[in-house]
Amino acid sequence: MKPYIWYSKKSKVTGRVLRENLNINGGMSPPPSDTDFLVCWGMSNGNISHLNLGENNVCILNHPDGSKNAVDKLKTLQLLSENNVSVPNFQTVEDINENGLNLNYPLLGRKRFHQGGSFIYICKRFINGAMRKGVDYFMEFVNSSTEYRVHIFNNKIVKIAEKVPSEDGVTKTDIRNHRYGWRFAWRPFKDKNYPRGILNESLKAMNVLVLFFGAVDVLWGTDNKPYILEINTAPTLDNSSMEQYINRILQKMEEASEKIERPV
Repeated sequence: MKPYIWYSKKSKVTGRVLRENLNINGGMSPPPSDTDFLVCWGMSNGNISHLNLGENNVCILNHPDGSKNAVDKLKTLQLLSENNVSVPNFQTVEDINENGLNLNYPLLGRKRFHQGGSFIYICKRFINGAMRKGVDYFMEFVNSSTEYRVHIFNNKIVKIAEKVPSEDGVTKTDIRNHRYGWRFAWRPFKDKNYPRGILNESLKAMNVLVLFFGAVDVLWGTDNKPYILEINTAPTLDNSSMEQYINRILQKMEEASEKIERPV
């Protein structure tokens, strides 16, 4: 086989570690034309038309088209909503300008391209200030008891992390991100330990965006309902998670290699 892991400038740190541990070629440059096993680690704007896709002999883990939709957070919400996946109520600035605001305060103003907890504008009574900042959409604030990150690989849940306060304490409770003192704590995965809705909606979200692997950020609301926020196609990995991804990619490589050697 001629495998290749393709990563972007933003995902290169983890991408390089994966490349070294998988012992395969990779980088930020497009894959060679003879690549027959491609891992797209956060690569969302690449062109793979030069690969031999017509013969169906290239195995692709996360096509750039799927990752492109995941990177565009507004597009993610739109696609999920259209396919009956549970997401917070949201409205684009364009629609607000045309039809007025149809959401209930408090609101979170977001740009369609953001990373982590960046560019969050909390609007308790007015949205004018956030609109001047150039946000693309507003989302209703969801009262939630906790937030999870659900790692999925090949339509199977492999690991779950829960947002918890860091040892240094938190400075904000309405926004759970690293900047305000929150971190992900990994939990042993057993179906019975988590609300079924969290698992089902995360799997549905992955299927809608046609992603092979990814980490789904999902809230568990105080109304006992799940709310998908986004899907990460190049999630940060600790040692245990890195091992999970490496082993599963290697397993998929072996399966693909056997299929090429012994075609049906």
